[in-house]
Amino acid sequence: MSNNENILLCDIGGTHARFANYVTYGQYDHFKKYRLENYKTFEEILQQYINETGIEFMSARFAAAKTPIDGIISYKRFEHDPNFEINFPQIKDHFNFTDLLHLDDMEPALKGAIYLDKYNKDLIDTVVKSSTSAWNNHKQLISIGTGLGYAHAYNDRAYCTPGGHVLALTVTEEQRKIEKYIRFNKASETALIMEDFVSLSGLRMIDSYVSGWMDNESTPEEFMQSLKSKPDVPRIFFEFLGLYAHMVTCSTAFYGGIFLTGGVLDHLVRADLARWDAFEQYFRPSMLPVINQRLSSCPVKYVLHEELPLLGLTNLIAS
Repeated sequence: MSNNENILLCDIGGTHARFANYVTYGQYDHFKKYRLENYKTFEEILQQYINETGIEFMSARFAAAKTPIDGIISYKRFEHDPNFEINFPQIKDHFNFTDLLHLDDMEPALKGAIYLDKYNKDLIDTVVKSSTSAWNNHKQLISIGTGLGYAHAYNDRAYCTPGGHVLALTVTEEQRKIEKYIRFNKASETALIMEDFVSLSGLRMIDSYVSGWMDNESTPEEFMQSLKSKPDVPRIFFEFLGLYAHMVTCSTAFYGGIFLTGGVLDHLVRADLARWDAFEQYFRPSMLPVINQRLSSCPVKYVLHEELPLLGLTNLIAS
């Protein structure tokens, strides 16, 4: 299949690369997902996608969980990160793309969530409702997966941020004990951050604190099944998620709504382990009446669409 207008869409996460072919605003096709660690180079993954779909692409749009430095992603953050680098200038030359754009993945993800909230509300589930009139209409997105991603939108223009790379916040004695536990088990050369609590590794670390042993071997499905007998683990996890949401909302004053997404959250929701009550308790703690009103005006919405960065990239192309 040859079409000189074909545009490649790609979302590079912490564990997988997801590819699709741009169709129009809000639409893509030929979706495929590949596990990064199963390949020796990123070009190998991209070539396999092209071979499997038979599509010749003119240009490419990438959303990346890690920020490129001089157009190259080469640093490792987690033990299972692939050993190859992702060199966007080389990729552009290797595949003869006329142009290539790479963005922080949270920017198109938020664009995708805003699109669904306008045009496909069936894929948006309001899990914490607003109880007062809207303070403003500025949106936020929190994504919980291998890492913790965050972006906010002013008048629907999305801005990327450092995500979960902010200093850790704890309130209760139990949370402080978990903070000490995670600090003890983390490499000492870097600061303790919210991503250490609100992420896949954070969830497993909370489970380790509660159960007394670290489970790094079970599949996501097996892990979620095990959590059903340990209700304190999802409760504590959603407390930390609520703390993070409280911190970023009060810092930005963006009260138009929080979109929640990400693979870890998807697994917890599917396993009926979501604790929205624990989330709300720490997202909306009792404060001054004016702050209570502002936080109460901010609805929290779980996004059922699992490929928001790809969906959002279609918006960036159309615009």
